[in-house]
Amino acid sequence: MNDVKITPTFDINAEELLRERDWESLRQRVVDWPAAEVARVFRRLPKPDQVLFFRALHRR
Repeated sequence: MNDVKITPTFDINAEELLRERDWESLRQRVVDWPAAEVARVFRRLPKPDQVLFFRALHRR
């Protein structure tokens, strides 16, 4: 069995948009994610980025 680690596009997109400070694109992209994916990506981010990620989420 191969030990290839595949990074889901959820992570790549979120980290890239956070670096770019593109809040509107991040908000639009995350709105359709399953809650489990949002939580998984959130936990993997460094604390300062967790704050930014959380603030970018929709308020529903």
